[in-house]
Formats: sequence, C-alpha cells, structure tokens
Amino acid sequence: MFPIFDLRDRVIGFGGRVLTEEGMPKYLNSPETEVYQKGRQLYGLSWAKESIKEKDAVLLVEGYMDLIALYQAGIEFVVASCGTALTVDQIRLLKRFTRRVIVVYDGDQAGQMASLRGLDLLLEEGCQVRLMDLPQGKDPDDFVRSEGASAFRQKMQQAKDLLEYKLGLLLREKDIRDPHQKAEVAKEMLATIRRLPSPVLRGEYLKQLAEKIHVREENLWSELN
Repeated sequence: MFPIFDLRDRVIGFGGRVLTEEGMPKYLNSPETEVYQKGRQLYGLSWAKESIKEKDAVLLVEGYMDLIALYQAGIEFVVASCGTALTVDQIRLLKRFTRRVIVVYDGDQAGQMASLRGLDLLLEEGCQVRLMDLPQGKDPDDFVRSEGASAFRQKMQQAKDLLEYKLGLLLREKDIRDPHQKAEVAKEMLATIRRLPSPVLRGEYLKQLAEKIHVREENLWSELN
C-alpha cells in the first residue's frame, strides 16, 4: 500500500499494488472523493518540491516504485503520474515549481506515439519537455537498482527534446522516400508544433522539420495554417 499525500503532507488516499494478479487490476487507487481526485495530484510532489525548485527541473515517471527507487538513490526532484494521462490541473501544479520537465519512459513501453500525443499538453502550457530513454525491458526502478544513480544521471543528460524524440520515432516507423509516408510524418509533427504557444518557437521547429524531411518550409507553413 502506498499512501498518497497532498502538497501539505496530508494523506488523502491510497494506492494498492496487487501481489497475485489473477482477476485483479495490477494497481487499485482509492475512489475519488472531495479531497482526492487522481487527475489533480502528483505522487511524491510534497517530498520533491524543494528539490524541484532548487534544480529548476522535474523528472516525471509513471509508478510509485519508480519514484521511490530514484528518491532512495538520491535523485529527489521526481514525481509520478501513476499511469494516468497528464491533466491540465497536474501540469499547472508542476508549473508552480518549474517549467522544465524530463519524462522517463520504460524501455518497453507500448504505444509510445499515443503517449507522446498526451505530452503535447505540456508544450501548450509553456513547458520545456525532454524525454529520456531507458534500455529495452528496463523501467526506472529496475535501471537505478541494477546500474546505479550515476548511470541514471548520465542517461538523463542524454534526454532529447520532445520534438526531436518524436521525429526520431516517426522516422524509424516511416519511409520518407514515399511521399504519402512523408506527408504522414509532417502531419504528426505539425500537430505537436501547433501546440507551441510561441510563434518564434513554431518558426524554428518548422525550419528544422523542413530540413530533416526535405520539404519546402512554405509548404509546412501552409499545412500548419
């Protein structure tokens, strides 16, 4: 059982991890109440907030054990979304402490593209987003226990900008020598670029995208508009 605390260190709910998985969900949280709404809380933020302010950055992981393993290893500027898609309320809660977010994916996470689309909301809220890759089959808990905190920090230094990461993923899936697949890549990338609140940033990313997928910049502007 994992007690869930609010920002003032008061227990407002619990998360349970089942030990035998037959006929049960892997995780089960307290029901929603007036004091506990899952989409308005981030696990561990009450412990991490000072470290987040000091580093001006936050690590975002998925699960309770990921957070606890990192915190025990001395990496304290970490919060967990507990498997839910990020909400505007959660993002605005984070923005009270930092706008720099490093998202840590499990090495074997399925449906990465769908997950990336969910992160577009961070960009729309004016956050700087980077993504950190772990080896296949490793989650943050596994990795920090087997490889240590220094190896994890080294991986963190290699985190990629969200748009760079998304483009890399698309280029592994699509062959841009095919005009139709190139158009699909452009469409996916523009859906994210459109969420950037800054016209300057939109322009810079459009210029980079045009160079990388070999299309005219004005065609991308036309599509964006």
